[in-house]
Amino acid sequence: MMIGKPVFFDPTGKRSRVLRGLAWGVGTLSALVMTVFVAILMLVDRPIADSFDELASHPSIRCAWAPTCSAAHGITVSTAADPASRTASSLAAEVREQERSLVTRHPQAQVIDRHPVPGPLRGSNARSLSIGFYVDWDDNSYPDLKRVLPNLDWVIPSWLSLSGPAMDLKTGVDDRVLKYIQATKPDIPIVPMIQNMADEKWDGPGLAKLLADPAARQARLNDIVAFLEANKFQGLTIDFEEVPAKSQKNLQAFLSEMSAAFAEHGLAIVLVMPFDDDSWPYAAYAKIADYIVLMGYDQHWHESRSGSIAGQSWFEDTLDKRMKELDPDHTIVAIGGYGYDWIKGQPTQELTFEEAVLSARDSEADIQFDPETSNPHFSFIEDDGHRHDVWFLDGVTAFNEIEAGDAYHIAGYALWRLGAEDPSVWSVMGQPYGAPPPAGLRVIGTSQDIDFEGEGEILHVAEQPAEGARTFEVDSKSGEIVDETYKAVPTPFVIERRGDTQGKLAVTFDDGPDPDWTPKILDILKAKGVRASFFIIGENAEANPDLVQRIL
Repeated sequence: MMIGKPVFFDPTGKRSRVLRGLAWGVGTLSALVMTVFVAILMLVDRPIADSFDELASHPSIRCAWAPTCSAAHGITVSTAADPASRTASSLAAEVREQERSLVTRHPQAQVIDRHPVPGPLRGSNARSLSIGFYVDWDDNSYPDLKRVLPNLDWVIPSWLSLSGPAMDLKTGVDDRVLKYIQATKPDIPIVPMIQNMADEKWDGPGLAKLLADPAARQARLNDIVAFLEANKFQGLTIDFEEVPAKSQKNLQAFLSEMSAAFAEHGLAIVLVMPFDDDSWPYAAYAKIADYIVLMGYDQHWHESRSGSIAGQSWFEDTLDKRMKELDPDHTIVAIGGYGYDWIKGQPTQELTFEEAVLSARDSEADIQFDPETSNPHFSFIEDDGHRHDVWFLDGVTAFNEIEAGDAYHIAGYALWRLGAEDPSVWSVMGQPYGAPPPAGLRVIGTSQDIDFEGEGEILHVAEQPAEGARTFEVDSKSGEIVDETYKAVPTPFVIERRGDTQGKLAVTFDDGPDPDWTPKILDILKAKGVRASFFIIGENAEANPDLVQRIL
């Protein structure tokens, strides 16, 4: 479901040497003022605070002057006295924080005139909205929804699509999910998502054809309104992808028509948009939709070379770029909770967080926190010679992204997707703006998955579920997490499959004992010295107690 900034981490090290020189001089108020003054001169194209008094009152500046604001929460803070000992991550984080502190909280150039957002969807001035995307194609999404529903302010289920030659509306409400939500948290807004997807492929040409036909648009709009009203949903989340550039005007027309129709029914439009695609007119769509959702991930994706999925500098740079056009009160940032495994010579595999960390454990690879991108990754070579390069997102990356968005008072954050994430993500979602890293990030909960290992029909419980653990380091100036260490990865039930052994055979006899055949089988097994397993039925066992005794 996001960024572009003129100052960012430089892997060549040139900027780091300059920073080290500056850092030696920081320590007095006069030096700090000089640093801010120089930064202002270098960033004259950005909106800046009206006075140094305003800068001094900025929450991030206050936190930089008071390291105890993080230490009070039991978090390790970087306070190295020797600038030369600072890590690349902490230096990069401080550069980003210095730049961010010069940006006013609401930098958009205009106030967008729109009808009021329906009451249930409105956020709080004190904290961001916590939103989750639910998908019905992942069995883990439902148990995850049940576990985290208390943490959610909205649910966005993927229950609608436009597909086929006429781009008909296809609906697929999961009654089990709907009944659970209504029984457990009846007042939570449900804003189902519609996509132009069929057979796991985006249909850009089909969508373009629909959008170009005013009569077809109106017919589809009537279908959508009827569906939302019948189910008493609060609005519609629109995720149209691979939209041809020539169709953008028609899409704007469709959404304008939708906005007028929705206003009569108190329904909201939530529009999902690429994080950084200049073919999308962000400001124009912001005037139509109630909320814009920016997809802040896939910096590198399954068709690209391997790399960070949402590098912190990339994320902040693109977010800054977007927020020049968008109203923070109507902007939601979608954060990722998944990973990719780039395999040399093979297709890239998408991984859940759990699959990623279990892969690290099974391959005995060390998970590294990349100092340049602030994303975790690891690599290993399989026995067959294939190299795996794995990057993923976790609770720490979520905190850093939210910490960056909080500088703008973004309306909310939406997790893509339920069932794939690091469980510790929920310790940072929906928190007060500017909150420090919670202690909950240190503990990584388990899932309901079962990890099967080995081959064969004989099953053995090898491991019980166990929580994972991490430590992390927070930069005292930026408030950003600049390092993390996995002390233990969370593990689900581990079931070993046994019996697939070369030259050996596991023999089982089912549904007995039988008075005719079981005695003969037992005689042969005894004569040959062979052991076997018998799966018996209760009524047969009760009728043949002597045979049960022989089997034992």
